[in-house]
Amino acid sequence: KSATNAGVSADTAEQAASRAETAKTAAETSAAQSETARQGAENARQQAVKSQNDAKVSAAQASTAAQQTEADKTITAGYAKTAKTAADSTTADRQAVQTLAEQVTADKATVADHAAQVAEDRKTAETAAQTAQSIADSLPDDYVTAVGKIAENTADISAVKLTDKELQRRVNALFDIGQGVT
Repeated sequence: KSATNAGVSADTAEQAASRAETAKTAAETSAAQSETARQGAENARQQAVKSQNDAKVSAAQASTAAQQTEADKTITAGYAKTAKTAADSTTADRQAVQTLAEQVTADKATVADHAAQVAEDRKTAETAAQTAQSIADSLPDDYVTAVGKIAENTADISAVKLTDKELQRRVNALFDIGQGVT
């Protein structure tokens, strides 16, 4: 049973490690999304600068550049929102990884406890096996020898037994001696 518990704890530890790996991958993906959002914001900034330069050249181009700048602001806001979401997701992923790491540590302790119990149970089983072997070694080599010993012991017991009359006579004699009658 302890070995089974140790096996189950080992399986649980492997599952926790797998979940930690998944969380790590999600965190890396979130970091990549944050970088994409930052690059998008940088691109929007560069476009805004270009639009300002174009506005100096012509009033018509300035109107178009203003519209483009407004669109870029919306895009930049979207990128910023995506970056914030990615950052929030990264924080949640870090917390999940921390929780899984703590679970793995707890599972390792459980596995160690179960391993100690298995070792103790094994030692007990070895002791029982040695006891059984010593009992088996003390038995006669074959059944015929054992039956012969039983017959011999039965004869000895019969020789020791007394008849009821003889036994009653001896008890009465001892009682009389105790009463002072010789």
